[in-house]
This record gives sequence, C-alpha cells and structure tokens, in this order.
Amino acid sequence: MEPHSYKNELRSLWNEFWTADDELQIQLASRLRRFLGDLPSPDSEDYYMWGLSIYALNQENVLEESHPFFLRALECDPNEYLARLYSAHCYHDKGDFSNALKEYLLVDQKSLKTEMPIWRYVKLLEQIGFCYTKEGNLEVAEEYFGKVEQAYLNAEPDELVPIQEAFECLDPDNLIVSRLAHAEKTHFETEPL
Repeated sequence: MEPHSYKNELRSLWNEFWTADDELQIQLASRLRRFLGDLPSPDSEDYYMWGLSIYALNQENVLEESHPFFLRALECDPNEYLARLYSAHCYHDKGDFSNALKEYLLVDQKSLKTEMPIWRYVKLLEQIGFCYTKEGNLEVAEEYFGKVEQAYLNAEPDELVPIQEAFECLDPDNLIVSRLAHAEKTHFETEPL
C-alpha cells in the first residue's frame, strides 16, 4: 500500500473511531489495531494512534497495553507531542507523579496550544500543577494553577473543560482553590457572543 493511501485510510478509520458510540468504538479499535499491526514500518504517528486506540477505550489493563505504544512513538520521534502527553497520562494514571511530571514538562506546549483545542493546553497546565503538588512543591504548583486561573478568565465561553485535579490535590481553604472556583464559575456562566 502506498504511504499516502494508507495514511488516508488510517485517518478515515480514526475519524470514524472518534465519532462512534461505545460499542462500535470497540469494534473499530480492533480494526485499527489490526490495520496498524499489518504495517511494514509504522511511524511515530502510527504508534501514537495505536496506543490511543487502546487508551481511549478505558478498559482493564489499558495502561499496560497502551503505554508501550506511546513510548515506541517517542523512540521514533521524541517530538511527537501527543504521544508524550499520553505517556505522561499513563504515568499519572498509575500514580507515578514524578515520571508524569517529567513527561508533562517535555510536551511541546506551543504545538499543543496552537494545533489542538485550547482546553488541552490548559488541562496540561493543571496536570503539571497537580504533579508538583503530589511531589510536595506547592509553590511551583500554585504558579501553574495561577496560569489555569488566567486561562479560565480569558478564554471564550465553553472553550475549556471543568477543573478537576487542582480541586482534588489542594486544601479547600487554599486561596488558589477559591480563585480557581470563581474563575471556573465565571467561565461557564458567561454567555457566548
């Protein structure tokens, strides 16, 4: 199969995967993995998609099965920022906050901010703050949570997703918690123009 042709077919299957209901997603994930498994020499994007097709299903053993594909993508191209982000998510989900933080800090934030919906960039900032908190560095964590607060105050309505990690890891009496809650409330209550 010609490289251009297989990429088009892969992207078509990928787009179908993301718009499918849960039951169809399971079938499509299996087709995706078979398709990728038949490639003679997968590239970093292929390995990333392979890992994400497993990770996205959120089934048993998802971390053990998906993480090696993200790592393989990074072996092919250390600048594959989405593979880096999902590698960090795998560490984060396992509770390995030290390695999650290392990976999160290596994500190409400029690409994430400009090539993906803005909520992904803001969520990354929150996850970095969360990991710094878990590592005992509240001062740096609060710097990142301050960036999250500013993003919520400056973003277009409904451009972001709800804050989670900051509220989970900080003391409810911490000033940044009330500031984040206010920024989040203001963001979601603002009417689109």
